[in-house]
Amino acid sequence: MYRLTILYAPGDEEHRAPAEELAARFSQPDLETVVKAARDAQIPDVTASDLVVFGSAVAADGGLHPDFAEMIRAFEGINLAGRLSAFLAYQESGGKDGAPALFRRALGETEIAVFPEVLNLPDSSSDAPSAGMASWADRLYTTFKDGLHE
Repeated sequence: MYRLTILYAPGDEEHRAPAEELAARFSQPDLETVVKAARDAQIPDVTASDLVVFGSAVAADGGLHPDFAEMIRAFEGINLAGRLSAFLAYQESGGKDGAPALFRRALGETEIAVFPEVLNLPDSSSDAPSAGMASWADRLYTTFKDGLHE
């Protein structure tokens, strides 16, 4: 059994709902899916996972949401080799310098593999589910499974 953890910040309903919707798109029988607000997560949530999806709104100072601060500090001293990370971008996260770019820098020394496609979520005023969420989830899972046999 493999484990996927989806971490999001801030921990409000507006940011939880798309993370839960994404989790529902993973329907593989060999994959346990956990959705958790970053403020409630710890490094063992990441180290116990095979796949980790990070989603964070960008803070006013241009950094990742403060709910990820302690985890980001801990990334400096751990090795996450053998795991695959991916990023979801909330509408307010900005373009290439948004949260996914900040996570890539923070994870740089951990040796975690990075899925190259960012899942861009619709803004909070949209009632429509994120277009392509299911196909993105399928590509992420396929990339993970293919990586197990390298």
